[in-house]
Amino acid sequence: MFSYEELKARIEHEKNSLRFYVLYWHILKKDMSEEELERMIDFHLDRLIELLRLKG
Repeated sequence: MFSYEELKARIEHEKNSLRFYVLYWHILKKDMSEEELERMIDFHLDRLIELLRLKG
């Protein structure tokens, strides 16, 4: 398992990743398909949910 501080850092990383994809959707869509962008958002959202469950 992760230490509390590492868990907090991982949660913050996933939140930042999600913000990135949402904020830059229109720019990223030029180089990535919409399906690929949705998969990346789903991936980071699933990781965030899992980390938040671990945190309790």
